[in-house]
Amino acid sequence: WFAPSGLEDVLSLLEKYKDTGVQLVAGDTGKGVFKFEPPVPVYVSLKNVEVLSAVSVDSNSNGKYLNVGAAVTLTNLIDVLMQNAEPNGKFEKLANHLLEIANYPVRNVGTWAGNVMLSHTHEDFPSDVLTIMQAAGAALNIADATGIKQYSIPQFLATDMTSKVILCLCIPFENVGEMFESYKIMPRHQNAHAYVNAGFLVKMTESGSTTIPSAVRIVYGGVGPHTYQAMSTEMYLVGKDWRQVDTLKGALACLASEIQPNSPPAAASAAYRKSLALSLFYKVHSRLVVFRLAFSRF
Repeated sequence: WFAPSGLEDVLSLLEKYKDTGVQLVAGDTGKGVFKFEPPVPVYVSLKNVEVLSAVSVDSNSNGKYLNVGAAVTLTNLIDVLMQNAEPNGKFEKLANHLLEIANYPVRNVGTWAGNVMLSHTHEDFPSDVLTIMQAAGAALNIADATGIKQYSIPQFLATDMTSKVILCLCIPFENVGEMFESYKIMPRHQNAHAYVNAGFLVKMTESGSTTIPSAVRIVYGGVGPHTYQAMSTEMYLVGKDWRQVDTLKGALACLASEIQPNSPPAAASAAYRKSLALSLFYKVHSRLVVFRLAFSRF
């Protein structure tokens, strides 16, 4: 059992013991989800690594970002989001969704990075953090012996994390004309995995006398391995008038075609989860029509 105080020491331990097996430990609440995981020879505590508990606000050419260290608990992530939130904005909605993960004691101890690593290791774990953060456009900074690199969430899920450590989550602030919504359908309010969870981000742009979506992001969890981004439906919707019934019909047809849920053990039926995915899109479509009217007035 090691308790390093610096990132360099963590990376050194990961490299030294990569062939024997290493587990990074912060809250270790994943043991409550996957109770029968075999033990590993080496455990590395991240509690004393200050850079992994840091929170900052940065800006670059692409905009303003909230950076949250990997050892920050879910409770503290919720607090940081609310401290930087606009009323009824993206950060507030992200925070409210995170309140539906597990329960208060688990969120007080468990970290957001531990949640996403559970999904990285177990593809059928419907991580709420991954789903909503991918929809929000967030990215992960990951370090190894060669340096620090930023990964999109799909890139992270496809990356071998041997000898690597997540540094922080980079969440973009809300831009003018954006609407964000997220949902979690679950059997009870606490201590329950989602049947389906989803995040939607739409960027509205003025076009002549009307406003149309210039960018759309639709991300689901619980319909396949890891997260699923409905890219065909996203492309279909860009530039179309969401008020038109034909747009809604076409989007639902496109979504029904590309979402083909898998059937992992203990999951709800594929047909039920597909119907949930379509229903959530219909719900966000209705909200977008109202948002579009408000944005047009603004």
